[in-house]
Amino acid sequence: MKKLLLSFLLLLVFSANSQTISIVGSGVNGWPPDNNPEITLSTTDNVIYTISNLAVSTGEVKFRQDLDWAINWGSGSFPTGTGVQGGSNIPTQAGVYDVTFNRTTGEYSFVGTTTYPVISLTGDALTGWGNDINMQTTDGVTYTLNSYTFNVGEAKFRQDGSWATNWGSASFPSGTGTQGGDNIIVPGGTYHVSFNRTTGEYSFTTVSIGILGTAVVDWNSDIDMNTTDAIHYTLIDFHLNSGELKFRQDNSWSINWGGDTMPAGTGVQNGVNLTIADGNYDITFNRTTLEYTFTPHLGVNTNDLKNLKVYPNPSTALWNITSDNAIDGVTITDLSGKIIFVANPSTNNFVIENNNFQSGMYIMNVTSGNSTQKVKLIKK
Repeated sequence: MKKLLLSFLLLLVFSANSQTISIVGSGVNGWPPDNNPEITLSTTDNVIYTISNLAVSTGEVKFRQDLDWAINWGSGSFPTGTGVQGGSNIPTQAGVYDVTFNRTTGEYSFVGTTTYPVISLTGDALTGWGNDINMQTTDGVTYTLNSYTFNVGEAKFRQDGSWATNWGSASFPSGTGTQGGDNIIVPGGTYHVSFNRTTGEYSFTTVSIGILGTAVVDWNSDIDMNTTDAIHYTLIDFHLNSGELKFRQDNSWSINWGGDTMPAGTGVQNGVNLTIADGNYDITFNRTTLEYTFTPHLGVNTNDLKNLKVYPNPSTALWNITSDNAIDGVTITDLSGKIIFVANPSTNNFVIENNNFQSGMYIMNVTSGNSTQKVKLIKK
């Protein structure tokens, strides 16, 4: 049991602190800062990093750490070599490759795989017409571009960097592109893009931004923030415990942000955990600038319910609610604001059975007279 617990704790430490290795340059998605999304490699040991079926153009690339130039590797050799800190750009030849990089030794390899047509996006919604951002594929049919930050503008899909075969449509965020069709109007924001080369169907899906940590629930449970434009993300009147937290994208440690300034600052990839005091906050995060704010929520008086207690919490079967004041009303909502439970107990002690609640987090509003107190509930 002790070995199992130690392994679990080591996994948590590794997940939260492993370095991010990415590949950048004209041979892939362009040079920073015009290369969103930065293509990151996967790792299981924080040493060997890999990515499969990477579409590469004839050009140049480098590897870098934590989305920053402070640590980067390059070399004049292709398809294999040993990158050195601040070395020259790696020359590339067009093709689809399985890429491996060793963060300790700097050794890398590009191993060619089955060649598929290259599908890209181009337009002023990206880096300009004729500047192609390559999509990735494993079968030559479905192509994806993950976590790309678009400008307000227009875009089209095209094949092999040529206008001979291109797709467009007037529909957004999804539609079916036709040969030589209309430009796709993109409102800006960060999206995952999918395109089917056979049918022309495409979709732009908003990335998720969430918070997690001991101040929220734990380091495994993300609470997704709300957005209407794929840039500005918010949580309003959200209760945080005294503790630590971070922002991360798509429930993954590949892209996460911390910081050392509160109640506002600019997120840093793999930055230190944010610390916060217990309270209800209006939280904002800008996916483009990485700016965040934690503003104490100005709401109803939360101090007049005497000795309000809720236990057990987290719970698997029921919550006991007690207070020195008579509890007039109880309303439970999920994080989207949907009302799940309503009761008017008019008593100091009240029990809520939660067997029919799905696992997750809920917000309970307890009223007594003119006073209201919010409590975060967790159903396991």
